Amino acid sequence: MKKRPGREFAVLLVIGVLGGLLSGIFGVGGGIIMVPLLIVWGSLDARRASATSLFVIAPIAIIGSITYGANGHFLPLFAATVAVFAVSGSFLGSVILARANATALTWSFVGLQIVAAATLLIDTPATDAMNNEGGLALYAGIALLGVLAGSFSSFFGAGGGILLVPFLILSGFSDLDAKSISLLALIPASIVGTLSNYRARRLDVALGASMILPAAAGSLCGALLANVIDTEVSRVSLAVLALTFGTLIAISALRERPR
Repeated sequence: MKKRPGREFAVLLVIGVLGGLLSGIFGVGGGIIMVPLLIVWGSLDARRASATSLFVIAPIAIIGSITYGANGHFLPLFAATVAVFAVSGSFLGSVILARANATALTWSFVGLQIVAAATLLIDTPATDAMNNEGGLALYAGIALLGVLAGSFSSFFGAGGGILLVPFLILSGFSDLDAKSISLLALIPASIVGTLSNYRARRLDVALGASMILPAAAGSLCGALLANVIDTEVSRVSLAVLALTFGTLIAISALRERPR
């Protein structure tokens, strides 16, 4: 793809905008839509699609974080806790991938998504996390979420944010605070992953760079929209997104099941 005609640039632009928009609205990385679209529309193999998506996620997360912060949702200590343990979790995920039963991991991820989505749909979480003064138990729970998000993101190439945000909301954070934490935590994690992909020569820098501006614009618009969307609508939409992604992973697992 050294010489990309206008159609291919248009495809990358659309993928970037959609990934950024999804990221900004829901506080996720955008990989859950960019990776499959890069494979289907961009004709990339799974590894290059994942590497390209991760490269674009850093600027998406930066723009989204700035927008959320400008609207009063900036929680760097919580985000740093998630980030540190997510990076650790990504290495753990690589080890697990090499040794554990892939089927068990896949269905455990699907199960967690269903639990998070169902709980968001059934109950309205009490947003009191900021009123308990960030106790040790809260930070321990956030650290565990970071490990899980990093591990599953490493395993699937996407999905850490869509696992993280619902459980942050269920932990007592408002939906906007949860999305802000997720986006901030994504920045160092995506940079570390991108450097690893670059060293392994899985990354086409020119390809990823062509998506940055449209993705950043999408992230800005999405984050602005998130600040005006009704909380109930945001919560239900997030639950539907989590269920959808979990269902797609389940379908993929069933298709790959040995006959």
